[in-house]
Amino acid sequence: MAVRTLPLRLEPIAGEAIDSWLESLAHRYDVTWGDFRRALGSVLPKDRYPDRWVFRLTDDQLRVISESTGVHPMKLKAMTLEAYPPIASGYNSVTGQVVSKFPWRHVHASRFCPLCLDENGGRWQITWRMVWFFACAKHQCLLAEICPECSAPQRSFITASLIPRPGRCWAPVGEGDRRLIASRCAADLSVAQVHDLAEGHPAISTQSTISQAILDNRCDFGIYRQLRAPLPEILADLRALGGWFLSQAGRPGMEALIPGGLAAACFDPAEAVRMPVSYMLASASPAANTAAALTAAMAILSRPD
Repeated sequence: MAVRTLPLRLEPIAGEAIDSWLESLAHRYDVTWGDFRRALGSVLPKDRYPDRWVFRLTDDQLRVISESTGVHPMKLKAMTLEAYPPIASGYNSVTGQVVSKFPWRHVHASRFCPLCLDENGGRWQITWRMVWFFACAKHQCLLAEICPECSAPQRSFITASLIPRPGRCWAPVGEGDRRLIASRCAADLSVAQVHDLAEGHPAISTQSTISQAILDNRCDFGIYRQLRAPLPEILADLRALGGWFLSQAGRPGMEALIPGGLAAACFDPAEAVRMPVSYMLASASPAANTAAALTAAMAILSRPD
């Protein structure tokens, strides 16, 4: 198949997700996602959910996108979740199946840091797709998960008939089948409210430790300095212990290990994330719950013995 070389160039930013970069390219060309997809030889599927190719690009997709955009295939691969173990990415690239159960399962959505979106022009990090990433260490806050105006989860689908607008909500607004509604919310996601964390908060150090383990394979913290274990086993330990804290420990048990403000967010109805029932299945576990569970678990597993 002859591949058309696109005349305009746009470099991916560090850590950017493949769907974010391609949508930003379509925005620069001022064309709809459907037209841009066809310009890439229609190698990307028409599915509403981009998950399949966000998780892993085929050899043909890598070749065509690379020849069209001038970006090396290895750089394109790094913008997907293929290199991460299934327990981290939530997806098994061999079987093509999602793994884990709620609240650790993959969902058709992404968390995000509004302040990062404001700084980089609406570009999304690939790590925000993973349930293990719940906070932004740079801006000392939990990640957001819904639109500040319509409460819809984000990055759940791509609409072929619209020109992408980086940093804006793509959720349909109006009555009827959401797949057929043309108008979109278009709210500015950079103004979404987040739970700020004080300097030195253990949730930030927990996020940093987990980030280093997943991204840099630095699995030598706490008890794992003596009891060496591969990343999937360490994440399984964190998941098991964190799940126990969420389901069994209750608020007193959580507050004994982490600051009360974060623990309260898991148990106080007033702090709960609000979204329409129709979006529930598309959403991840609230970032506050994940942060509390993993911070409590890390308080145990970070001990030297």
